[in-house]
Amino acid sequence: MRLSLKSLAGQDPIPAGPYAVALVKAVAKDFDSGSFGFQAQFKVLEGEQEGRNVFENFVVLDATGQLSGAAFRFAQCLIACIKDDQMDLEITDRQECENMLQACLNIPVKVQVEIDTTGALGPRNRITAYEPL
Repeated sequence: MRLSLKSLAGQDPIPAGPYAVALVKAVAKDFDSGSFGFQAQFKVLEGEQEGRNVFENFVVLDATGQLSGAAFRFAQCLIACIKDDQMDLEITDRQECENMLQACLNIPVKVQVEIDTTGALGPRNRITAYEPL
């Protein structure tokens, strides 16, 4: 099977802006840095970019097992999906975190997407905010 290198490398990022998306996949991951979190895949639900994917890594616990400084994005995503900012979560319980994120599958949320050009692999999308739809 012959494929172009561009098709293997992936598509260009979607333009920056607000999008209605749904979480379609979330996988627990021990990252190379020693931190723990989730690799998440969101699908754009409408507009010109409908069907395109945006990928996000949620780092929940740092390499020492403490709350990551980036865990707020994980919390924003859960609040946007579940629509309950009063819910408690045992953040060090990996299974509880995974169960909460799995409960968010296929629930539409509004995200703000930006383009990150700081990585070595070229421009990519980064979700900077989550809101309920």
